[in-house]
Amino acid sequence: VSASSDNSIILWDILLGNIIEIYQPITGAVWAVDVHPAENRALISTGYPENTIVEFDFTEHTLSNNFIGHEGTISTVRYNSDGTLALSTASDHSVILWDVINRTWIRQFEGHTEFVWDAGFNADETQILSGASDRTMILWDIATGNVIRQFAGAHTNGIHTVYITQDNRFAISGSGDGTVVIWDVE
Repeated sequence: VSASSDNSIILWDILLGNIIEIYQPITGAVWAVDVHPAENRALISTGYPENTIVEFDFTEHTLSNNFIGHEGTISTVRYNSDGTLALSTASDHSVILWDVINRTWIRQFEGHTEFVWDAGFNADETQILSGASDRTMILWDIATGNVIRQFAGAHTNGIHTVYITQDNRFAISGSGDGTVVIWDVE
């Protein structure tokens, strides 16, 4: 699945590289997309400048589940492994953890001083890693909302993508300065 500022979401055949279907479910640009991990339904989460997140059902071609909580452009949406939780990041300097089933936010993580571009769950989904234009990554405790560790000093430009390895030992950041840094989490 890919998303674009031309208002489209494209479903691709990854083996052949062909477009299966093009959807234009909203009138604004699609800034972020993540496919729901459940096999029995094909849902997509989209964030766009109206500061909301919606789910799109590929089968029914319908929008549902408005998630409202950010006060800025949403840059990332990401489901957890079973699709019951989701993360979003935004220009309001925050990360929000969502209860997908009840369509409510559980916790807002605030600690970055600029646009938060990306976030992801660690393997056991007890922590969140976020990266921002302030050139920092923050590792958060999901249960308490507390900062576990802040990573800074390696990039000269904002961090646009983050990843934590499956063994939770390393965090990886990609920056607008053209570098990728591997950090020891322990």
